[in-house]
Amino acid sequence: MILYQGKFPTTKKLKNSIITLIKEKLSGIEGRICIDLLDLNLILDEAIINAMEHGNKWDPAKNVFVKISLMPKGIQIEIEDEGPGFDYFHKFTVHEIKPLLRERGRGLMLIQQFCDIEWQNCGNIIKINIPVEISA
Repeated sequence: MILYQGKFPTTKKLKNSIITLIKEKLSGIEGRICIDLLDLNLILDEAIINAMEHGNKWDPAKNVFVKISLMPKGIQIEIEDEGPGFDYFHKFTVHEIKPLLRERGRGLMLIQQFCDIEWQNCGNIIKINIPVEISA
């Protein structure tokens, strides 16, 4: 079941508003989100910045699409950009120490540490899966 769907222009100043909106939508669900709110904030920040910076190349004419869905085992947050995508299989199967030590390029690895993610399309859609404990 879709809880929210929206699109936002690629503008850095909107990032925090998008994160706040997502967290407000999540606060309305019945149950407890099984992830720390600081971790959730980091996940959303990384995913949205990646979509704007790497996907849309900061082009304000391109949008970032957000969809929040209630799934059988939790919540799925889908963030899509209008960029060409990337080879996500290669990114997560090739292990090198050097990229881990760089200041940039660690966002996706951070996201993956805190939740389950899936990639769709050509890599320009990330699906963030967050478990929820249903209240009795």
